[in-house]
Amino acid sequence: MKIIKILLLGCAIMPAAHANLVSNGGFEQPGTLAAAPGYQYLPNNDSSVTGWTSISDNLGEESYLMNINRSNNSYIPRVYQGTYGLALNNNNAIQTSVALTAGITYDLSFAAKANTAGASPLEVSIGGFSTSFANTTAFTIFQYQFTASATDQGATLKFFNPLAAGGNRIWNLDAVSLQPAPVPLPAATWSFLTGFMGLLALGKRKRSAL
Repeated sequence: MKIIKILLLGCAIMPAAHANLVSNGGFEQPGTLAAAPGYQYLPNNDSSVTGWTSISDNLGEESYLMNINRSNNSYIPRVYQGTYGLALNNNNAIQTSVALTAGITYDLSFAAKANTAGASPLEVSIGGFSTSFANTTAFTIFQYQFTASATDQGATLKFFNPLAAGGNRIWNLDAVSLQPAPVPLPAATWSFLTGFMGLLALGKRKRSAL
């Protein structure tokens, strides 16, 4: 019983896992797009993908939602996980709102790849910060860490595919996640856990010797 109590104490001081602050980060909702035709265009200010708003320049092809089960299987390599993924077309953007707290450090991650080496770097902005990610034609988990400078319950997280010459230059986007960065445990806590594990090992050896 004492060992169980100590174990529960050890679990209590471990950092808690945080939920994804991005609603519908995998574009799985509302989940109504069927396998045929398997795609749905997202015109300017379209909000049919739950939690997201599409921004289009109304020139050329718009961004679109993809269903991995499309009959010709062409979307299988373009959806990273789940049933749905987003195709972000040239000079188009997709954005959502997230809640940020001043002084908190956040980890942003997402899966993305371009359809061709000629695509422009993907531009990402959130809470007054902006960065870009170099073109890759294989799905990559991109990560970005920042510390919020102000509390904002409706901060904009935006993905933008800049215009590039030579036809459609599409970024495929999926699995968007935003979480507070884990807080490192103090050195004293790690010392306690190390000693605790040593006690467990010693107790196990004693029981084995009986």
